[in-house]
Amino acid sequence: MYTGIIRYTSAIDSIRILSTIVFSVFMLLIIKLIIQANEIERNIPTALIIFFALFSFLILTVYRTIIKIFFLYTKKVNGTRKKTLIYGAGDLGIAVKRTLDHDVRSKNAIIGFLDDNDQKINKVIDGTKIYSSKKFNHLINTLNVEEVIIASHNIPSERKNEITDIALERNVSILTLPPVKKL
Repeated sequence: MYTGIIRYTSAIDSIRILSTIVFSVFMLLIIKLIIQANEIERNIPTALIIFFALFSFLILTVYRTIIKIFFLYTKKVNGTRKKTLIYGAGDLGIAVKRTLDHDVRSKNAIIGFLDDNDQKINKVIDGTKIYSSKKFNHLINTLNVEEVIIASHNIPSERKNEITDIALERNVSILTLPPVKKL
């Protein structure tokens, strides 16, 4: 029921929480003005409304952040996970990474992306570095790679065969995503 809080909490949720609290503060201020206009003795102090807004925002965002950090920590601690490289740092590769990161049952630890595009090399996506595919042979040893997921359909078949041969020589398993049209 509350897995959405854990899996999909992001900065966008903080903005949603803030907008909801601003709306509720606005409504409380309107109620306060109506009470003052009708000269009713009981009134809501403005300081209390502001305190309510700050306290609510702080508690709701901190709560979600703590739960997400705890979830990520327990996921990293539990069991053995395969050190996995994703070949392709495009939209499909990013989608694969996010899917595996959010899947509680996933036994993959994404340790990096491989890509042929020199403009992407040494950049970071979602906290994960992009490595040159030319250094694949070296990366298998330095990062102790156990699995490679090919998440690009723009790889020439010769390059794909080359990557597959290197991986198989080193006992690294290879997974290839089917074409997006078949998904």
